[in-house]
Order: sequence, then structure tokens, then C-alpha cells
Amino acid sequence: MDYKKAIRQIIERRQTALDRAESTYLELIKSDQELLLLEKKKRSCAIKGDDKEYAEYEEIIKRKVSDLGLADIIYPTYACALCKDTAFVGNKLCSCVKKLAIKSEDIAFELRSFADSKPELFGENAQFYLATQNNLQALCEKFPNNKKKNVMLLGKPGTGKTFLASCIANTIMQRGFSVMFLTAFEAVERMLKYHTTFDATKFSYLAPMLDCDVLIIDDLGSESMFKNVTVEYFFHVINERRLANKTTVITSNLTVDEIGIRYGERTASRLFDKSACYTAEFNFADSRKININ
Repeated sequence: MDYKKAIRQIIERRQTALDRAESTYLELIKSDQELLLLEKKKRSCAIKGDDKEYAEYEEIIKRKVSDLGLADIIYPTYACALCKDTAFVGNKLCSCVKKLAIKSEDIAFELRSFADSKPELFGENAQFYLATQNNLQALCEKFPNNKKKNVMLLGKPGTGKTFLASCIANTIMQRGFSVMFLTAFEAVERMLKYHTTFDATKFSYLAPMLDCDVLIIDDLGSESMFKNVTVEYFFHVINERRLANKTTVITSNLTVDEIGIRYGERTASRLFDKSACYTAEFNFADSRKININ
């Protein structure tokens, strides 16, 4: 879903709540003569332009309706308490818009749970894997107040990197935050579409990658390298998310040095800044080839 559709859906949701409240109120004043009289006086003040007396009658009506246990008529219940289903907080998009626009179809893999982990599959490396898993669980528990905003899971194929990234996605989503989980190929496809689109839909390709609470890119280094797109937009996404203090998780078969060569030193310096990055290097054999007795 793009942002315009998300905004429209939220505003329509607000109007539905208001219409429901108004309909209930109209039914109420038909059966309550005192309320009906107060409503007529309030409307009379509106016609006369007497704002002060209008406000006084409005307050009296609110108190009476609340005393009847029907406060929802005066104060409709909105799905988002933050923006009251207006889609905006001040002049900024509310987080509810982002969560609606960044939906579960943006999760490229089956969501997994830390509870399903089997460190023993990694033989003599089980201790390292378990320690890494515990560190990532701690990060999820602290989110969004985690100090390490970048998570780099590097190493050979079959060492559990994607599984752990999926566990992060699942845990963060269960806490109500928005997560976008893409393969590197899908991420670059979005960047390419953004680069080659010149109509109103352009924004919808890159914005979710910038706005989601957690962005996960799996298998970085496997994507195509498009001139003026891959390196440039990857830097843009990483840099913008860092400036916004957002969490980015990346899995890759590349080493730290290889990432620097492929994407440039300025990108690597932002990814691997020790003050803001947790890096785990899985330098052991594919678990599918390990023989555990």
C-alpha cells in the first residue's frame, strides 16, 4: 500500500467514527428532552454568533452525556490515539500511516522465533551462535532505545544469519513497530524503480525503506550493480536512516573489507561505526554440512 492510500484509509476511518458518534447522539436527544432543549439552545447561539454562550452550552452537553456513560459520543474512539486518525501529528506523518503503508507483504521471508533456535547445529561454534543470539534478543528488548542502531551479520552461507534476522523482524513487529525485510535484490529493484520513475508514485518505492522502524536487507552483495543506482542509493538509505537514528539490519556473505570495496568507504564507515554498530562474523562452516553426532 502506498502512502496516499494509507492516509486516505486512516482519514476515512476517522470519518466513520465521527459519523457513528453523530448518529448515536441524534438518537439520544430524541429520547432525552433535556438534552434536546440544550441542543436547540446551543444551535440558537450558533445562529446568533454568540460564541461564548455556545461554548457554555456545549460544555454542559458534554458533561451530561458523560454522566450518562456515553462519553464516546462526544469523544469518539479512534484507532490511533496519537493523531486521532487525522494521519498527521503537527505537520508530520503519524507513525500509524507508516505502519499501514509498510505492511506484512514487505516481509520477504518466513518469520521465525528466537525460541526455535538450535545452536547445537553449529557444533563447536554453538557457544558463539548462542552469545550472538542473546545479544540480538537484548537489542530487541531495548528497542527503540538500543544504542547499536546498525546490526551487521556477516559470514558464510548456512550459518544462521537470515534466521536471526527473521527473529529480529518477528520480535520487533510483535512489539508494534514497523519492519521492512527485503532481499538485497528486492531493495535494489526499489531503488531502480525510484531512479527511473517520474510521476507521483516515485515516492512510494524508497520512502518505506527510509521510514520503517527497522529495515532488514538480507544477502547484501548478491544484488546487481546498476550505475548511479546501487551504490548511490544504498548510501542514501543508510545515511538517512542513521541521521534519523533508525535501526538497520544487514546480512551478507561479504567481509567488512569487501563491503568497503563494493559500496565505498563512506558507506562502510557509516555501517561499521563502532559506537553505533553491532557486528557478528560467522566464520564457520555451513551448518547443513556439519556432522553432529
